[in-house]
Amino acid sequence: MSSVLEFPREDHFLIASHALKLQGFDGAAWLCRFSVADFRPHHFCLYQCDFPEALRTAVPSRWAEFLAGRFAARRALSDLGAGSMCPPMAADGLPQWPELASGLVVGSISHSRDWAVAAAMTSSALFGIDIEHKADENTVAALWNMVLSPAEQKLISRLIVDSGVADKSTAFTLAFSAKESLYKALYPKLRLGLEFSDLTLQSIDITRQQLRLKLIKPGLDVGAEEMVVHWQDRGSAVICWCSPTA
Repeated sequence: MSSVLEFPREDHFLIASHALKLQGFDGAAWLCRFSVADFRPHHFCLYQCDFPEALRTAVPSRWAEFLAGRFAARRALSDLGAGSMCPPMAADGLPQWPELASGLVVGSISHSRDWAVAAAMTSSALFGIDIEHKADENTVAALWNMVLSPAEQKLISRLIVDSGVADKSTAFTLAFSAKESLYKALYPKLRLGLEFSDLTLQSIDITRQQLRLKLIKPGLDVGAEEMVVHWQDRGSAVICWCSPTA
């Protein structure tokens, strides 16, 4: 039988996977490409991952995303010495990360279309990761005012002019993904949903591939005035990650 960390022979659901090096992140991360069209329910057995009852009524594409994300998470956990465990879904819907001899694992999983990414580390810090395919012109137009404040729109527009390398689609997607990664990092601590307007984009550094954001929702304290989000441009998609209490 094939190792659970390898693609079973003659299976076309999982296309490729590889480790990621993430700036400012002392842990393990994996990126996985998968085929929704080639997903079948038996893949949960094939990859030895428990099917969550919470997804029983979900569409098959959601099952495929879940399994691909768990496969990437399993790769990351294996690199941390956790063997071949697949993190189950907790009652709140979040991944249930294990505790190792080296400490409690914190991690995050994200997916977009045919890509899934997961990262994990042993730490008491918060952590969030997000992957987004670059928004097309219609999506940017539809979400521009919902995701970005007037001040953020000016910052994005100035970046496009000044940098000479960022286009509107990439810049918008970066801002969107950065906020998503911070939401995911902060949720385990705050235990409440945040709006796009609760986080404000302060700056974007193209050279360092960093964004700085500030939580402006009254009454919330995350122990940092500004929070740094790192990113990678993957061509058709961007990956953002952050550890606001690291």
